[in-house]
Amino acid sequence: SRDWSSDVCSSDLQRGSSVVFRNADTYGHTVYSVSQTKTFTIPLSRDVVSAPVVFDTSGVVVVGCSIHDWMIAYVLVVDTPFFAVTNATGTAVLRNLPTDTHDVYVWHPGMSSAPQPLQISVAEGAIGNAEFRIEMKLDGLWKIDRNNPVGRYVTP
Repeated sequence: SRDWSSDVCSSDLQRGSSVVFRNADTYGHTVYSVSQTKTFTIPLSRDVVSAPVVFDTSGVVVVGCSIHDWMIAYVLVVDTPFFAVTNATGTAVLRNLPTDTHDVYVWHPGMSSAPQPLQISVAEGAIGNAEFRIEMKLDGLWKIDRNNPVGRYVTP
């Protein structure tokens, strides 16, 4: 089970994982998702921890706060134990991949289009590399939109 506070903005989870939402600041929040992948509404007053929310379907979950509409998070629920979130330099490491050929995918909520997966071959004891270049939608902001559960792109 993962524990998230209101400052978390994105993460990946393996399908079947659970998350508890925690409000650690002085403002009330109502965390919600209307995404097809997972729907929930959780009111959180100060120092409240939610019951675990199980993410049992793979896909994108857009999470917002109905009180503070600028607060948004993205959860990518995946069917594999091999996933990672990039660090500040845009690097991610997939550890302990089995010896084989693997399709590697990348996802970001601001991508203009999803790039094709790259195939990497991992030999025993070797390190495989995959480099993605993605085009971003830089002329606006992602906002949650209850009528479009994967979010909407808004020009400022």
